[in-house]
Amino acid sequence: MSDEQKVRGLLALAAELPDDVNPPVQRLLDQGRRIRARRLAAYSALTVIAVAAVVPLLIRGPGAANSRPAVPLPPSGLFPARPQPVPRGPAPAQLSRFRWSDLLPSPIGQRSQPVLAWTGNELIELAGPNGPASAPAGWNDAAAAFSPATGTWHPIAPVPAAMHLTNAFAVWTGRRLFVANANVPSDEKAAVGTSAALYDPATNRWTQTPLPQQLAGATQLAATWTGQVIVAAGAQSGQISAAALNPATGQWTMLLSPAVSARHPAWYISIVATPDRVIVWSFWYRVRPDVNYGVDVLALGREGAWSDATRRWPQEQFVSSPLYTGSAILISPSQIWCGLCSHPGGAYPPGLFADPATLRTAAIPPGPLGYTEAVFAWTGRGILATDLYDNVGGPGALRIRPDDMACYDPATGRWRALPAPPGYPPLAAPPIWAGAQLLELTNSGQLLAFHR
Repeated sequence: MSDEQKVRGLLALAAELPDDVNPPVQRLLDQGRRIRARRLAAYSALTVIAVAAVVPLLIRGPGAANSRPAVPLPPSGLFPARPQPVPRGPAPAQLSRFRWSDLLPSPIGQRSQPVLAWTGNELIELAGPNGPASAPAGWNDAAAAFSPATGTWHPIAPVPAAMHLTNAFAVWTGRRLFVANANVPSDEKAAVGTSAALYDPATNRWTQTPLPQQLAGATQLAATWTGQVIVAAGAQSGQISAAALNPATGQWTMLLSPAVSARHPAWYISIVATPDRVIVWSFWYRVRPDVNYGVDVLALGREGAWSDATRRWPQEQFVSSPLYTGSAILISPSQIWCGLCSHPGGAYPPGLFADPATLRTAAIPPGPLGYTEAVFAWTGRGILATDLYDNVGGPGALRIRPDDMACYDPATGRWRALPAPPGYPPLAAPPIWAGAQLLELTNSGQLLAFHR
């Protein structure tokens, strides 16, 4: 959730605020101006959305678990019969012996918001606005791929012209890359666009996959790969719609919509898949009859029905880009969730491990990066954390700068500080864990590798 989205939502609600509530517009605007330029480089491309076969939506009462699906599931089902194997990477202790190297710069050049994705063999870069984050100038549909095996880049088919990759998300299925634009246009005359697409590296072809009406009108979208289908969810008018895409056939199936109470209207959503269910976080906010906010957690099971999994989930923490590690759900430190309120910057709730079955959470200690909004990558055996934009100074030798890194070993509960890339270059996008190394793309288009 960006500060720009907060501002737009705040202005939309201001007219409905009761007399005793003063919207902190100026404070929020001031805060957004200070950090907007730094956060443009941090727009994540870790998740996505889509859908097309339109089926009537049925919504049950608040909090009720549906005993059977009201719509047919995709023929292939939502989940594979067996969980996918989880690759094992280097141990956290081994990361302390890694080093930085300059790789070939991207042929696309300078970009402010590229979309990056790892296919298992190549790093795919999809271009966004031209130029640096401070002064983007127009759009570019160029795309390229980098092969660590050969150390070279090669151009790939350009992104379909209908797609402008503002705040776009990407989901890798194992064979295809699904990409969609998930932002709200600044003029507020429409929600997300209708365009989405699948890219097949084997054929170097894009296939456009228009979003169905229910999701094309959403104000925010999110999606996850279950190992069998892409499950996509969209928030609109306080409700949530969901659908499943079979990337092999391009066929979409509308799913049963989760029950969302009118007292808990969904503003934003996050999503992740475990081996037997999809978890959706619904961040709600209302101003009448009183100002209130919170987080509802919904679970979509194998049978296609939703259940309420909120329980004791932390109600004041935004969930950004959750990851399933093979044994737990990993959540990076993120902003405080308090609806459209203004809150002090520079201190964030900690990262979390969540049990995929019970959703019980365990806080991850702050480590060398402190309570910053560090981005977590899962290496297969531990956490590799990168500070993207927080600049922290304090008493004594305390100093945290963008690009600072650390790794965490869940087995020992210990953090280790890691070397930052030389020169502390500003990053164009969050780092990508590429199986055995970390890849970083700078604003200038330089590709860096943190490797053995």
